[in-house]
Amino acid sequence: MNQLNENGAFLNNKGYSLEKFELVDKNGIVPKDLYDGLAQYVARNLSSVSSSQMRKFYNEVKTISRKPDVKKDFDKHIASIMLLKSKIAYACGREPNNNGLKNFKTFITRGLEQVKDFYSFYVFVTLFEAVVGFHKEVTSREGKNNG
Repeated sequence: MNQLNENGAFLNNKGYSLEKFELVDKNGIVPKDLYDGLAQYVARNLSSVSSSQMRKFYNEVKTISRKPDVKKDFDKHIASIMLLKSKIAYACGREPNNNGLKNFKTFITRGLEQVKDFYSFYVFVTLFEAVVGFHKEVTSREGKNNG
């Protein structure tokens, strides 16, 4: 039986949190379980988010990451990246009872709060990619072919 916390997120025994995860440690190192354990935990908490909603946001992030000058001139793109926070807030406003979307907003917001340079953005994009992959597995296993 899965237990949920007060925000509707799954409890876990690994210390993962949608509100407190770190993209890199104080030395700039990516935590060893970021793309596996944490990504799986996040995906489980987004199972009520449709695949099309997930892809919409992921595609926006990937579009920015593919711009030819994003690495060299990152500061020019930070506003577009941070705009994703308002877009996910809008999606949550359209479906205020969807805990999965609330969790998605928490994930996006927490991740973007840590984006300070191209490296941290790259880590966020890669984490998002891992979440999308695990999300597909979770929703397929639960029989939710949702978009």
